[in-house]
Amino acid sequence: MLYVINMSTLKFVVFLSLLTSCAETGKNDVRTTSDSSINIKADASASSRIQVDSSKLAAMQFAEGIISGQIHPSDNDQTFAWLDSLQSDSKRTRDVAFNVYRAMCLKSDGALSEAICGHVKSYFKVYPSDFLDNYTTLDEKQRLQTIENIAFEFYASGTDYKNDIADYFTAIKNKCEICYSNTSFKEIKSSIEKQVSKMDN
Repeated sequence: MLYVINMSTLKFVVFLSLLTSCAETGKNDVRTTSDSSINIKADASASSRIQVDSSKLAAMQFAEGIISGQIHPSDNDQTFAWLDSLQSDSKRTRDVAFNVYRAMCLKSDGALSEAICGHVKSYFKVYPSDFLDNYTTLDEKQRLQTIENIAFEFYASGTDYKNDIADYFTAIKNKCEICYSNTSFKEIKSSIEKQVSKMDN
C-alpha cells in the first residue's frame, strides 16, 4: 500500500514538474515571439494602413482645398492626379474630379491650362453621359471656358481639325446613342466648331 502511494506521489510530482517546465517554456516562447515578429508585424501593418489612409485623406483634402478656393491649383502632381481622375473607373471619384475641374477651369494658366484642355476633352469622349450631366451644372463662364478648352485641343492638333471634330463626335455618338439627342450635345458640338474656326483665323 505504501509502495502504491509512493508511486502515485512520484507520478504526481513528475507530472507537476513537466507541467511547470512546459509553462515556463511557453512563457519564454510567447515573450520572444511577442518581442520580435508579432510586434514588428503589427507595427508594420498599422504603419502601412495609416499611410494608405492618410494618402487618400490627403488627396481628398487637396481636392476640397481647390474646390473651396483655399488651395490655388498649380502644375503639380496632386493637381494632375485629380485631372487624371476624370477618367477613373469610379463615378464617385469622377464627380469629385469634375468639381476640382470646375473650380480650376477659370483660374488655371500655362502648363496647367494646357493639361486641363486635354483632360476635359478625353473625359467627354470616354464618359459622355457623365460629362453632359456635369456640364449642365456649370455656370455660363465655366461652360464657355470648357468649350474653349476642348476647342483648343482640336486647334492645337493640326490643320485637319474639321475631320477630327467630326470623328470625335461620331465616336461619342457611337458610345452613347442617347447623348446625341441631348440638347447640350448639339450645342457643344456647334460651339466647339465655331471656337476652333475663330482660333484658326
